[in-house]
Amino acid sequence: MISKHKSYAGIGDIFTYILSIYDYIIHLGEGIEFPGNVLNLISMILLLGLPFFLTFATIPSLLVIDITKKHQSKYIRSIGKKIGIRNEVKISVELKSYEPD
Repeated sequence: MISKHKSYAGIGDIFTYILSIYDYIIHLGEGIEFPGNVLNLISMILLLGLPFFLTFATIPSLLVIDITKKHQSKYIRSIGKKIGIRNEVKISVELKSYEPD
């Protein structure tokens, strides 16, 4: 049976991200008359898109890993045969429920 406990770590990340964006906008609004703040506006736009940029940047690497998984497995098995490993081991995982005392 799968554990019924839930994790809320991502909520803190989202909350911190929203607060830092809010703080950035407040500080940008206080110093809008300074000419150098145009660059701050551009960096704020990039900061808003950061979660999306990171997500889209990982997609190609995940695709490459999926495509090369079979080749990696064959390569590791060939190395194993060279050093004398001839048999495969099949491992099964069984989930059991845990009842705390």
